[in-house]
Parts: sequence; structure tokens; C-alpha cells
Amino acid sequence: DSNPWPVSADGAGHSLILAKLGGDPEQAQSWSASSYLAGTPGSADQAQTVSSDPTLVTLLDVGSQGRYFKGRQEPSPGPDGKPTTAWTQIGFDDAPATTAWLDGANGYGYSNSADELQYVGTVLSDMSGNYISIYARLRFALSAAQVASLTQLQAEIRYDDGYVLYLNGVRVGDSGGIVGTPPAYNASGGTAAEPPAATVDLTAFMHLLRQGENILAFQVHNATLAGSSDCFGCVALRGTVAQPDAGEDPRARVVVNEILANSDAGDGGDWIELYNPGPVAVSLSNVYLSDDRANLLKYKIPVGAALQPGRFWAVRQGTAPDGFPFALDSAGETIYVTAATDAASPAPIRVLDALRYEALDPETTFGRYPDGSDSLDCLAAGTFGAANAPKLIRDVVINEIMYHHATRDERYEYVELYNRGSDAVCLAGWAFTDGIEYTFAQNATIAPGGYLVVAQDPNFLATVYENLAVGENLVGPYQGGLDDHSERIRLAHPLQRADAANGQDQAGMVTVDEVTYCDGGRWPAWADGMGASLELRDPGSDNDTPGAWADSDESAKSTWQEFSFIAPPDDGRFTHDNPSIFDFMLLNAGEVLLDDLECSFNGVNRLANSGFESGDASWRILGNHTRSFVTTDDPHSGSRALHLIATGHGDPGANRINQSISGTSPGTVIFRGWAKWLRGSRFLLLRTTRETSPVRPPRPAHAFQLDMPLDLGTPGRQNTAFVANRGPDIREVRHAPVLPAAGEPILVTARVVDADGIDSVTLFHRVEGSASFAPLPMVDDGSGEDAIAGDRIYTAAITGGTAGQIRAFYIEASDGVETTRFPTPLPPSAEVPTRTCLVRVADVQQSSRLANYRIWMSSDVMDAFRSRANLSNELLDCTFVYNDTEVFYNCGIRLRGSPFLRGGSGWTPQTGRGLRIEFNSDESFRGRQEINLDWTEGSSRGPLQERASYWFYAQLGMQHSRQEWVRLYVNGTRLTNFEDVQKVDGDYIDAWFPGNNEGYIHKIDDYFEYNADGTSHSGEAADEGLLFDAQHPLMPETYRWHFEKRSHPENDTWQHLYELAVALNTQSSSTTYERGIEAKLDPRHFTKMLALRHAVGDWDSYGYTRGKNNAFYFALPEGKWYLLPWDIDFTLGSGRGASSSLFEVTNEFPEIIQFLNYPKYKQMYYDALQELVDGPWKTSYGTADPPTDFDKFLDEGADLLTAEGLGDGRRNQIKQFVRDRRTFILSQLANQPTQPAGRR
Repeated sequence: DSNPWPVSADGAGHSLILAKLGGDPEQAQSWSASSYLAGTPGSADQAQTVSSDPTLVTLLDVGSQGRYFKGRQEPSPGPDGKPTTAWTQIGFDDAPATTAWLDGANGYGYSNSADELQYVGTVLSDMSGNYISIYARLRFALSAAQVASLTQLQAEIRYDDGYVLYLNGVRVGDSGGIVGTPPAYNASGGTAAEPPAATVDLTAFMHLLRQGENILAFQVHNATLAGSSDCFGCVALRGTVAQPDAGEDPRARVVVNEILANSDAGDGGDWIELYNPGPVAVSLSNVYLSDDRANLLKYKIPVGAALQPGRFWAVRQGTAPDGFPFALDSAGETIYVTAATDAASPAPIRVLDALRYEALDPETTFGRYPDGSDSLDCLAAGTFGAANAPKLIRDVVINEIMYHHATRDERYEYVELYNRGSDAVCLAGWAFTDGIEYTFAQNATIAPGGYLVVAQDPNFLATVYENLAVGENLVGPYQGGLDDHSERIRLAHPLQRADAANGQDQAGMVTVDEVTYCDGGRWPAWADGMGASLELRDPGSDNDTPGAWADSDESAKSTWQEFSFIAPPDDGRFTHDNPSIFDFMLLNAGEVLLDDLECSFNGVNRLANSGFESGDASWRILGNHTRSFVTTDDPHSGSRALHLIATGHGDPGANRINQSISGTSPGTVIFRGWAKWLRGSRFLLLRTTRETSPVRPPRPAHAFQLDMPLDLGTPGRQNTAFVANRGPDIREVRHAPVLPAAGEPILVTARVVDADGIDSVTLFHRVEGSASFAPLPMVDDGSGEDAIAGDRIYTAAITGGTAGQIRAFYIEASDGVETTRFPTPLPPSAEVPTRTCLVRVADVQQSSRLANYRIWMSSDVMDAFRSRANLSNELLDCTFVYNDTEVFYNCGIRLRGSPFLRGGSGWTPQTGRGLRIEFNSDESFRGRQEINLDWTEGSSRGPLQERASYWFYAQLGMQHSRQEWVRLYVNGTRLTNFEDVQKVDGDYIDAWFPGNNEGYIHKIDDYFEYNADGTSHSGEAADEGLLFDAQHPLMPETYRWHFEKRSHPENDTWQHLYELAVALNTQSSSTTYERGIEAKLDPRHFTKMLALRHAVGDWDSYGYTRGKNNAFYFALPEGKWYLLPWDIDFTLGSGRGASSSLFEVTNEFPEIIQFLNYPKYKQMYYDALQELVDGPWKTSYGTADPPTDFDKFLDEGADLLTAEGLGDGRRNQIKQFVRDRRTFILSQLANQPTQPAGRR
């Protein structure tokens, strides 16, 4: 209810609307206030549908939600059974729960034509031959002001073969071919034809419109009951309004730009400044100011005042009309700017802006910098009626934040303050009032140039940092904790003021400094638990922006260390054969220096160039380790070392560094070398292998835990990132239009801010495929395409291109000394394409009910894909566009999927296989930082069956992944049969295990060994369960690749998995078996997951025939394991048959065979199947019975796929399987053996 959230939704009458449908719904920037008071419940807000012409208003369109009735009988028969128009009236009962009316998107019927299907929002696949007519009711709401403002009303109806249209119960149009007033439900629609869209002028019927709910209804009829290939109806309703004023034009914007609320001049010294940020001029004739949400019309701005874009209007406290007649509370309140009706008794229409402020120091103004922006703070100087001064930077600033220590131990957390001024500052009564809570003691001071650290556990922190002393430069403890993802930290000082009502002194808290950090994206990423703190670079600049901060540099603290591991030939935990490959990798993202490596067999080092003196000769640097490079900085010996960089977790395939070795023979294996940790992962894995040859037990391998300094960051000292001046901030980068037509100029804008002033802003652009970028000055002087002078939004126009061209650009800004670039360039050592912003000219556009996902990549990125193994997990740069309106620059993209789907090399994302997209964490996509785009593998399996399988999981309350079909375009190429599938990750765990979300995720997958470059694999022989025996000793390398740890990168802990393996592999005859199982997992949940997978027949899963396509989750703090489903591909008829065994488990899973044969758990398994067939596992397929809930769910999906031209997803085959499988399951339940007593 305060900045940055829209304040007018807090009691002033507005609702919140999700303005950025692709944004994070938990972030304020994704929301705005509704266009008008009271909002638009049940329909889209006008701001979400407004056209570029504010005089055109779309009230209903394709896809608008409505209700429909299948014409098997009259929808509202009279007493004599004859048709009436009661169903077209506003008050008619069409509730789906109690009537035969159904919910559905506007556009009802069926067709075989792709041109017509784009206007069919609800496919009625059962219509042909069964009923001849469809009835529809579409609701739309209007305010009194909207009704009054309409000057024209028009309906556009697409239909086949005939229609009648009604507005609020009155017949207003028809196709002319239907007999009857009204036509009967079984009347013919006239001659079969393919009529063009009909436009019906409803201006003469506008008197029928009313404030509140209105109904546009229509009935559409086929020419004949059978023999027609199509029948549908879809109507759009649009109005024209008079040139709108501030209350009616949703583009009109007036904001409170600056206020003075604590003037030393006393009463009458307050003032308010308004600003028009554009894009249109706004008449202020019916605009009011107020500080009371219950009385928004306190002060009317004088008639005739108008505000052009970029202009200011200011008024002081005083007597109306020359001044506003209320005082501003220096303790804080809300100021409202409201547009109202032009009437003798005006009524509020919309709150144009609501600015909420808290306590302010005397003579300190509060406002926006730059003018009109969303950035609110105290300002360096008051500027009544003129451009605002920059943000006030006070002497004491938040200078360093340790919010997520690499150990995950919260005792290491702290916030550091720095006094950049020339005088000591008394902190008596100062407090952190947001993020953490701490009040400073009365004797607390901070010297000029001094530092003061506020710790979560000061006594502990004093033992870690030798320069810190409790009570001197270290205080605490604070209450609360610093969030590991994002947090607003607010520091405030006390202010005594006299209460205006009683003259008594009252204390308030004035904000001194405020920072809202994030754990990545444009913010420094290594500070997020990866071995760094968040350090302020320039204490004299705005610190509430990502460019102000950097990761601390820990390289000076870290030291070289020797590591070694010996595997003698009699160590039975390993297979001792003749390896041909030596691998090393980091287990997660990180940076390490390596030197003097050794992989010895019987005392002979088999490595060439082990000290990297010959550069990277003999070494293959693959996948997400490709940024590694040989350096002359800080070698352990000689003149060179390897700077190992991993951007993700390594693996035995295409994400590692290796070299071929020869002349090996069984014997003692020694790994040895020198390493220096720099940041990120501390776990360095060395291993030996043979190409495409998996074995059990594993070959010698060992993960070394490198030393990391615990005294991370620089609390109490100057930051390693300190600079006397940093370059400008470049924010809000945009291009328009999002999808430019051929030849259309591309307008690029960016808000560029620097308190020291801006010397130059330059746009560099090129046509992709060209070698060089051309510079283009960006201006903020109102000339050319620049909309408003001085608003700090700089503009340049790129000349239009030809269809299919991709234009790349980046921006550089300078204050005359320092230069900033957007997007931030990668280090020059990174052998990956540079990051740019991209826009594709004349990209394919097509109407769809599916979300449009567009991915644009540069030529360099496409070439990088072509040069790499398909299994590379290195993320490359791309631009992502959601629904043709929201642009996400600098996302990461890679191929995804098993080596069965992406073996080999040279594929690009246009190949049409699975993709992973990673978004910046400070600009996540619909609340997610990563998405999986899964190829549903065509008609043989189809896009419907996995969704249908998960439906059964959902009905039984079991964990499952959310899915959404999407229309995907990659560099202009349309890729079909793709869906956005929720992956099993931290967000999934948060959703399904609230309160138990601190645990460990283990992905169950095949254990593969690969060839040297990671392009081919073998692993089927190692496909197995969670075993514990002589070939499967309890050590990490036994389970590392088959039960991959996908959380808690700060450790390499496996004890929790060992304990599950022991419990599952204990002999069931043991008296400890049942107790051990139930101490580690919930057997009912486990059996239900196994039963569901067997019911749908997906053999490609753990506990069936393959050790993959599931995950184990060890829930903490509960301490129990859960089996989770993933990638249900061979299912509902495309896997095992309807009569296949419910207990099929291959010998690779002895622990599951034993579990399901244990009488108590076998009964639970039968119980789960019984629950399934008694509940959701039902279909009316092949009968005259009404559709079941499953049938309705399946039909809805199949109809949508059909409307998109993607087939019906094996609809009837799936229903047939469900019917036949149910019959089989019931037969097995009827014949289930009696379980022995005592173990049930």
C-alpha cells in the first residue's frame, strides 16, 4: 500500500490490475491502478485493451468470456413451448451450475478452415449432425461517464450460416436468412454460404445501454443439421467516444511531481507540483487535489488550466481558487489528483495519481527524479514549478550488504553504514525500519569517513573479522533477516515535531537511505550465496539502482592450496580398468584458478600440459565451462594457470574440461594439483572415465572441497568495488514498435541518469550479419522523435529494415569521465557472443488463443550453437517477447532434454527441440526465473496426453507440473507442439511444500558416459534404481549422475540419500524394514505416485522400467522423502497397453519390487488404484452417458488444439485407453489377493 505499489488502490476506489501480464505478480512494477474507479471485475481493464486511437473503445472482442447454450432445445421457451427472447435479457439466469448454459470464450462453433478458426474461441466438436444452432450471451460493463461519452456504437459479426443479434433484449440486427421472431432453435440459418463479416451500426440503439452490466446476445444457425463443414458465430463490439478529457482518456497522465510538506515558513508554506509525463496534453478543468481518500474533490484546479506533455503546474497552500485549502502533514500522508465529471455535482471518475510520503525534514521536498518517473525520494533542492533536482544523497549511506553468505549461515549477515561526510554524525534513535529492525543506542556515532556494521550476530561476527569490535564499529543484533532473493532496507532518523491539533511534540522517522536489492539480473549475482558481499561502488551516487553495486572481490584473501586423492587398486569402491579420459569440472557455477594438475597411474602422470604453460593445448573446454581461459595472473608455478569458470553445474557430457589419456593400466590412481578459489562453487570434481562406457562401481573420482575465506566482504573497511565516480545509470530501455513492419523506423528509448550530468548518450546498432556497429546520437531535447525535452528519456530512431532482418543495438552513456554500457558487456576473456538488444523486422503475426513466445538471437549466437555440442548447457544471449507486447532483453537460452533428444552437435534453437530460457531475476517472467519449453513430440504421442495424465495427479491432490501450450517463434520460424512446462525447482517446491521447502531436490536420470566431446553417449546398461550393495557403495560418486543433486550448491552432502538407499534396500524380512521405510518416506504418497504412473502406462519412469523422469525431494525440516513426477511422455495409450500389468517393475529396481511385494504397501498400492477408479478415472466414451469431468477437461484441450490447427491430440484414443484401463484395473482389484494379517 505504498511506493512502489499503486497507492490509489488503497482505499481510494481503484482496483489493482496486472499491467504486465508477463511480469512477476509479486513485484510492484507488474501492477497499476485500474483505469477507472471501481475497476472492471469480470472483464479487462480499458488500459489492457485500449487502441492507439483513444476515441475507439473495444467493449467485446474475440476471446472475451461469455456463456453459450447448445441449441438442442429452446433456451427460454414460453408457456406454450414456443421461443422467446427472455434469454437475451440482462437478468436472465444463465448460471452454469444450475442451467444448461456453459462458460466459454467468444466465438462459438466449429470449422475446418484455419481462417475461420481464428474467430472460434470455443470449439463445439459435437455440433455437426447433433444440433443446428448456438446461443451466446456476452456481458460488458459501462460506467455512467462511458455511456455518456459514446457517440457511435458498432458490432462486427463473423458467422456461418445465419445470425440474429440482440442488445439488452432488443433485436438489433440479423443476416436476413432466418425465419421467425425470434427464430426457433431448430430453424435453418438460410442458404449454406461463406458470408463475409457483417458490420451492424448500433448507434441508433445506444439508448438501450445502461450503467453497469449490459448484454450483447446472438444466436447463430447452420443451414442444415448435417452435411456442413462449419457453423460458428463471433461478435466484436466497438464504440466511438468524443475526444476524451482527463477523466476519460486512459492515456492522460498527470502526476504529483514534487511537494513541500514541512516548510519553515509555517502555515501556508506547503506546495504541490504537478507534471505531465505525456503522451497527450491534459485539460485540468475537472481535476481536483485532495489529501483525503474519503473526499477526493477538496480543491478544484482553476478552470481553463491545461498541461502540455513535459510541463509543470504548481500551487501553494492558500485560499481557493488561488491556493489549495488544506495543509500537508509533515508526518506523512497521501495526496490525490482526481479527474471528475463536469457537472453541478461532480463525481470522481479516476484518480490520476496518488503520492504517499512519510515524515520529512523541514524545507526538504519529496518528489520524482527524473521528472514524471516512478523513482520517488527526497530531493537535493526544491524547484517549485520547474525541473526537479536530483535525489538527495545524505552523508550516511548504506554501503555494504551481506544478505546471503556462501555458508548459508545467517550469523554472517550484516549491513554496513558509511559516513561520506566531513563531520561526525550522532545516530541516537536512528533505526532500520524496513527489511531488518534495529534502533541505535543514544551514544552511537559514526565518524567522518567511518564505517559502522550492524550485524545479525555481532559477537559471532567479531570472531570472523579481526577489524571489527563489538560496541566500536560493530553493533547489533538486529531483528528479522535479510531475504536471500530481494529485500528493501530502510534507514531512518528520528524527527520531533509539534502536533498541529494539540501542540504536543511527536516523534516521526525520516528516511535517510533506502535500498531494494535483488539477487541477480542487472544486480550483482555472486553476492547471492556465491562467496561475495554486495558493495556500493560510489557512495556519492544513487544507491537504489543495480549499477551502483558490485560483488566484493575476494581474490586477495583466497590462497593457493594443494589437493590430492589416492585410489589404491584394492579400493573396492571403484572399478579399476583402463580409462581413456580425464575430466574435471566445478559442481556448480564458480571461478577457480588451477595449476600443476596430476592424474597418475602407478606413479606416472598421464596428463599433457598439466601446468597450462602451453595455453589450453591438449585440453577440451566444453559447454558451461567454455568461458575458462589460461591466464598469466597469479599462477602457482611457472608463468600460467587456468582460470576455470563454470556458469552452471558440470556433468560427464558436454559441460566439463577434459583430455584424452593413454597408456593407463589398473593400479594406484592419484589426483593431485593446486587450486585457488575465487568465487562460487567450492567443489572441484576430478574423475577418470572411458568413452561411452558406464560401470558400477564407478571409476576413481573425487570432489575436492576447496578452502573459501569465511570473512567475505569488507565490513568496516573500504569496499573493494569503491570508485570515486561511476558512470550514468541506463534504465528502462525500450524499442517501439515491438514488432516493426518492413521499412518502419525502430524507436529506441532509455532513461539515463547521473547526478553529475550527462555528457553523451550513443546508440550503436547494426543489421545482424554485419561486422560493425554504427553510432547514432540519442537526444533528450524534444527534437525529432524525442517526445519530451529534459525528462531524461533519450531517443534515437533506427532506419526501417527489410522483412526478416534482425537489428541489434546497445547503448553507451558518459558523464564526461566514466562510461556505462547497456547491456553490460561480458568480460573480454569470455569466448561467448557479446550481449545486445535485438528486434526482428516484420516478424510473423497470427491471431491465436495461445500465448505467443518469440525468441530472437544474433548471428553470433546462432553460430555459437552451430559450433557446439547439443548437450552444452552454456546459456547464450537472446531477446524474448511475450504476446507481442512485453520485451525481455538479455535472457539466456540453451537446448534442453536428454541425450536421446539432443545428441550430436550443431543444432540451433530453430531445430525444434526442447529449450531452456533463463530470465533476469530482477525482471522475471510471470514470477519465474527459468522456463522449460518442451517439444511434445508430434502426433505419435501428442500435446494432450501429458496434460491429461497430470490432470489425474491433480484430482488426487498429488504434486504435478503446470503446463501451458504456446505458439513459439524462433528467429521468425514457427515451431509447433510446444508447451511451457513448470520444472521441478525451487519455485515448484515452494508451491507444493510450503513450510518444508528447505530440502534437497534430486533429479532421477540415466547415468551416461560420453565420448570425449560430449556428442554421443551410452548408459542403458547403468539404468537402475536407488541401490545399496557391493557395486553401489555409499559414496557420492555412486549416485552423483543417477540421482543428481539440484539444490544446495553450498555443499556436496549426500547422507540424506544414503539413508533412503539403506532403508529401501534393507531386507523386507527384517524387523527394521517397515520402521526404516516409514521413518524416511510416507508410504501412502509413495505408493500413490507409483500407482498413478502405472495406471497411465508410462513405462519410461523410476519404479517401472527406467531410472529417470522423476525427482526425489527430501523435505526439510520434515525430514521425509517424496517421489515427484516429470516428463510423462509414453502415456494413456502411447506407452503400455490398457491391459498391461499394474505391477510391472523390471529387475533394475529390486527396492521397488520388494516394496510393492510387502503386504502392507501392496495394499496401499491397491487402495490408491481404488481411489483412482472410484474418483476421477472415468469416461463416457463409447456410451450415451453425459461427459465426465475428465471428458470435459480433455475436450476443452482438444478443441483448443483443433482451433489452432494442431489436431485433436489423440482425444478419442486417450478416452478409449482410459475406458479400457479402468475396466482392467477394476478386474484386478476384484481379484486382488488377500494380504497376510499383521502387515497391512
